[in-house]
Amino acid sequence: MPFIAIYFLIVLLVIEIAVVPIVLSVILFLLRLPTMKPILTTKFNLPLEQKFEIHELPIKDVLLHTEEDTFIDIPIGPESSQVGHTLEKLCQGEPDLNVLFIQRGTETVRKERLRTKLESGDILYVYGEKNIINRTFAKELKAKAAELQNEKSTLSWIGRGG
Repeated sequence: MPFIAIYFLIVLLVIEIAVVPIVLSVILFLLRLPTMKPILTTKFNLPLEQKFEIHELPIKDVLLHTEEDTFIDIPIGPESSQVGHTLEKLCQGEPDLNVLFIQRGTETVRKERLRTKLESGDILYVYGEKNIINRTFAKELKAKAAELQNEKSTLSWIGRGG
């Protein structure tokens, strides 16, 4: 009895294996018909259009429309003149300076970001025109650049064997 079951399974396997090439051959035959060429040519020459939801796009595609636009994180250090102040007055006269949120440790301040007093260690996520951001946060950006340079030199020193 087991011999018949094994034989039956082998026959089914052979049939399945034989069906695949037959189906592929029929598809190939149909695609090579002279009437199919104009249809396929038309389909392949259509422009490819992709539609994305805004949340699926990279930040640069959504926010950065000109060379002057930027999106940057700005750390507020202990030496910052912004510590203890709110962003309300700072951003009031600048239509192209947008603080999206404040990162304070593990907390994200979004709704009250303009009325929240800044603390040392806060990180501002800002979008707008580069020149306005550079002018408004010059001291903070200078400190950020110095910190990055310090980190690079430290890593370089460690890499050389310190």
